[in-house]
Amino acid sequence: MEKVEQDKVEQENTVPEKREFNTFDGRVFTIKSATSDDIRKADLHYSKIYSRCLVEDIFTAAEIMDALKRKGLAGPEYEARSVDLEAKISAKLIELSESIDRDTKQVLAREVEEIREEIFQWNQRINGPMSNTCEQISDDGRVEYLTSCMTFDKDDNRVWSDYESYLNDEDKTLTFKARFELMLYLQGLPSDFLDNTPERIAIREVQEDMLKEINANLNEEDLTKDPNESVDEVEKVPEKSEKPKKRSTKKKVSKSEAEKVSSDE
Repeated sequence: MEKVEQDKVEQENTVPEKREFNTFDGRVFTIKSATSDDIRKADLHYSKIYSRCLVEDIFTAAEIMDALKRKGLAGPEYEARSVDLEAKISAKLIELSESIDRDTKQVLAREVEEIREEIFQWNQRINGPMSNTCEQISDDGRVEYLTSCMTFDKDDNRVWSDYESYLNDEDKTLTFKARFELMLYLQGLPSDFLDNTPERIAIREVQEDMLKEINANLNEEDLTKDPNESVDEVEKVPEKSEKPKKRSTKKKVSKSEAEKVSSDE
């Protein structure tokens, strides 16, 4: 998201008029504001799905919450644990923001990541079951309908002619990415919001600092190196030694053997 669009979201609490995004294979698409007719049809689609869910005996959010409370999964204990985790991560984030030491900052960033994962897992006690309610299923259908209306290609044409085309599209890379980007768009969140949490920013800063230190050390080594020193030393070839004298192949005759030959003659 461009900076102008981010400022607009923060100051007016509204979504920007459009947003570009890339698929995993590099294609470029745009999310544009829905027309009043698109919104009306999406709301109608929500109502149809909700009615169908009721007919099929799917629980509402209120019914699921009552069941969770009866099972002890929701209630005072859940709320107390949630408050404790929020206080824990807030304290760690304050420590992280005030940390100067590189090693300490890296440790705190990892601890924040662990607490954030713990919060996610704890919230799943409620969010998991609630994702199967009439309201959530209907809302998912509404988001999918708006995705089919609000996604445009690089030529400024709608990617899908209607909702059925979206549902039947075999390009799941595009349909998944477009739906995800639309959800972020409706909430006013940038595409890279997961990479811009305080702990991720801190980890990047530590990595950049380490990289700068490595480059500085390399440059210092280059400056202290003797320019007259040869980079590659030529190995001296040892002088060839004289060839050993060829040994005579003539057999040496002993004195006794010579005297024997003379007496025979």
